[in-house]
Amino acid sequence: MAFPAHPAKMTEQGPAAPARSPNTLLEPPSSHAKTLAGGWHQIWTSLAGGEMPPPEGGEGGGGNNLVFKVLLAAVALIYGTNFGAIKYLDAAHVDVSIVTAIRFALATLSLCPFLYKAPMPVVMRGLEVGMWVAAGYIAQAIGLQTTQSSKSAFICSLAVVVVPIVNAIVYKRKAPPTAWLAAVLAVLGVGLMTLEGKGTPPSIGDLWSMGQPLGFGIAFVRSEQCMQENKSQALAMTAAQMVAVMAVSMLWVSFTLTANTPSISALYEPVNMAALFYTGVVTSALAVVGESIALAHISAEETTVILSTEPLWAALFGAMLLGEKMNGFGYLGGATILLGCLLTQLKLPKGLEKLLGPWEEGGEA
Repeated sequence: MAFPAHPAKMTEQGPAAPARSPNTLLEPPSSHAKTLAGGWHQIWTSLAGGEMPPPEGGEGGGGNNLVFKVLLAAVALIYGTNFGAIKYLDAAHVDVSIVTAIRFALATLSLCPFLYKAPMPVVMRGLEVGMWVAAGYIAQAIGLQTTQSSKSAFICSLAVVVVPIVNAIVYKRKAPPTAWLAAVLAVLGVGLMTLEGKGTPPSIGDLWSMGQPLGFGIAFVRSEQCMQENKSQALAMTAAQMVAVMAVSMLWVSFTLTANTPSISALYEPVNMAALFYTGVVTSALAVVGESIALAHISAEETTVILSTEPLWAALFGAMLLGEKMNGFGYLGGATILLGCLLTQLKLPKGLEKLLGPWEEGGEA
């Protein structure tokens, strides 16, 4: 099946405008004030469901990208706290499929009003993206039963490596040479983190956690395409995703529920109810809304790099709230994974780039 050229790099009139100069920080303060004001206006317009005018400098010019990058950084922090919250709920000894289903039922309830009069193509695309998101979240929930929240988050950050590879396969774009080196570093980092220098095989939780970057990485690519074409439909897109994740979670419950399934009475405790509400409404619904808005203005590659700060927050909250600790090999593996994530966005010297092979953004493989 053929897919269109990568949406982030094209406009209706042709190729996107040239990227903004890296010397943005040298512009006068008034320029930054206009950039932030314009960015917040676009966020508000997106939430209101109106049409957003193209940013100053043309579509794809990136005039207001700063505020969306700040938004994504906040989303990364929220996502980072999610791992510890899910791990905390594991202590309630309620079947993980039930916890996941309740979590996404709450997320769906908080967003379903935005499906009213939503364009059917957006809903259908949201449901498709939601299937990939569901795969990532289910792998995460199962993995967190037997692995640390910080370790799960570092493995999740491998979505940064998955995105350019998926773009190369699906959109026939040549992956930058750094993507392959990043993939090698990512595999090395995961090995250091999961083996912990002991030579013991990874835990079953580590293996399940590796499903996260695949599911979320493909979701980033597909969500970016939809949001670039429907910039004012962030809430409808997110609501449709949550419907799909809830449906898959309910199906999961139907396969795992037996007469011996533990009671859910522990979830009635106020602290557990608060944790469920937080994971459902804040780290699922609210965070995905912010991510969808940002994807209308920032490429999937940039998005995953900014979100790669997520495991740092997860490690911090895991240490503070759960008393989790990794040994030296674990931290070395995490640093190697982050290095691989950042490497995907680095430009190689021309001589080295020629040696590894040419790459043009948006070119055919």
